[in-house]
Amino acid sequence: MVLWQHTAARAQREARSVAEAACKHLRAIEHTHKHVAVVFLGAPGVGKGTYASLAARLLGLRHVVMGDILRRHAPEEASTGELLPDEDVTRLLHADLEREARSVVLDGFPRTLRQAKLLNTPPFDVAVPVAVLLTLDETALVAKCLGRRVCQACGKSCNVADVRLDDSAGMPRVELPALAPPQRCSASDDTSASTTPATPHARLYPDAEAGSAASFLQRFDTTCDLHARADDTDEAVIRRRLAIFEAQGQPVQEYYREQGALTQFDITHGIPETTLPLMSTISEALGAASQRVLAGATSRL
Repeated sequence: MVLWQHTAARAQREARSVAEAACKHLRAIEHTHKHVAVVFLGAPGVGKGTYASLAARLLGLRHVVMGDILRRHAPEEASTGELLPDEDVTRLLHADLEREARSVVLDGFPRTLRQAKLLNTPPFDVAVPVAVLLTLDETALVAKCLGRRVCQACGKSCNVADVRLDDSAGMPRVELPALAPPQRCSASDDTSASTTPATPHARLYPDAEAGSAASFLQRFDTTCDLHARADDTDEAVIRRRLAIFEAQGQPVQEYYREQGALTQFDITHGIPETTLPLMSTISEALGAASQRVLAGATSRL
């Protein structure tokens, strides 16, 4: 345990150091663009929100979630799944970016080729130096979708799926442990009485069985409602969503590939093991983008 903690702490220090280098590359790009977005792409359940939030924190950037913007400004469409015109969605995003002239990590946008092109042209003119495409083995992806649980009070999530896929030699090629809920449920915070502690999402039992996905919830005495989303309960529905993403996402990915911005990152392990290589990938991609800026190829961003 002590060795693991030491290794994890070192990885965190290295990730912060890599993030500092990435920020220097980002500053060079910001000199030529009012708005700069590091975009996260990926299939449903791949962890875009988790890793976009992590990258934003390490880079010191604002994490912009398109779904949150839609829920604020177009709640009816957001709740029913009705699609807004690409121009309207892009306009809502741009209005949010106009709040402050700084770089952001963008999660959940663009979803269509039209949105990607609009974002990069006047009057929006948002530079996308890096589009990170997160990928995950489909078997693991389906398991993680089925394992997602969301707090009905605050919207925070966890995952009960403990996924291990071995290679032909019996070694883990994909190893994704269950993800515990946050310790605090933000909806239970009493802002009028700061001395009242927030209700924890769960309490870990010291004598709990560990390892399997089924035992994950047994290890926690849940104090708020953690439920699966309606579209995360049927494997056939999940596979249809993945097929739709594949069909709609390919043109967006190809667009960013042609721009020199697309970088693919394969997820094979949990967050502690993934953080450093992910940040290294982002830093290298931002470095290449900053070189394009210095060479005068700003139109390619």
